[in-house]
Amino acid sequence: MYRWAIIGLGCLLSGLAWAQPVRVSGRFERDTLKVGEPVVFTLTASYPATELLLFPDSAFAFAPFELVRKQTYPTHLQNGRLHDSVEYVLRTFAMDSTQSLALPVFQVIPGDCVQHTAARDAVALSFVVRSLPDSLAPAQLPVKITADYLPIKKRLNYPLWGLVGFGALVLAGAATLFFGRPLWRWLEERKWQRRHRLFVQQFGEAQQKHLAAASPVGVESALRVWKQYVEQLTGKPYTTLTTREVLGLGDEELREPLMQLDRMIYSGRAVAESQPFEQLRTYAERTYHQKLEDVRHG
Repeated sequence: MYRWAIIGLGCLLSGLAWAQPVRVSGRFERDTLKVGEPVVFTLTASYPATELLLFPDSAFAFAPFELVRKQTYPTHLQNGRLHDSVEYVLRTFAMDSTQSLALPVFQVIPGDCVQHTAARDAVALSFVVRSLPDSLAPAQLPVKITADYLPIKKRLNYPLWGLVGFGALVLAGAATLFFGRPLWRWLEERKWQRRHRLFVQQFGEAQQKHLAAASPVGVESALRVWKQYVEQLTGKPYTTLTTREVLGLGDEELREPLMQLDRMIYSGRAVAESQPFEQLRTYAERTYHQKLEDVRHG
């Protein structure tokens, strides 16, 4: 019998503990708001110090509102009761003129929980545009028309120009690989053709002066033009060599014309004779054609 009395007393004390009231309230910080504008909803709870309460978190459905963030405040004890407060920053995009919200708190009990919901609080939606007509004439539109152009800073398209440069390098490399040597031969051939035409002109003018005046000066001029040109063709220093040194190079066909021209220069008695000049011209012509063959097949 004592056992049942103890059990009954425990149930009574437990029931009295659970029967202690949990007071919950929730309210908006203001009465009106605009679409998308943040508004603070404050949820407070007062409950016995022996109880455990849970407040809604980000997983809770705040419809027709959506949660932006929340701010919690420290719990404080007063007269044996705990006081908690949480601020929820909400916003709405619904178009209803009046929107309300009631948030609960959850009291944890053994094996279950009890929901305590605050009284519903409402706010009025403030509309910026009161009425929207179906259509407006262009003259009635609140738009300022201007024909001014806004300057746009031009930017270099680095990827595009990089691809263009790379493509140019590839084409240049391919052209050099397949056409480089033929192109070089063609350019070399044109260069020697220009030099030969210049030699023929200058040597012919010097020869004509010699034949007209029969002077050692004309002979020296023609011989200098010939040595400069043959030096370019062969790479041998003809302009710095004497006749004896030139003959020492092994060109015996030059012996007779060079000896004759030396006699004209050093004796001071030049004669109007064209044979040694023609022999030098023939030698230059043959050396020139040999140079062209070397370039074409080199």
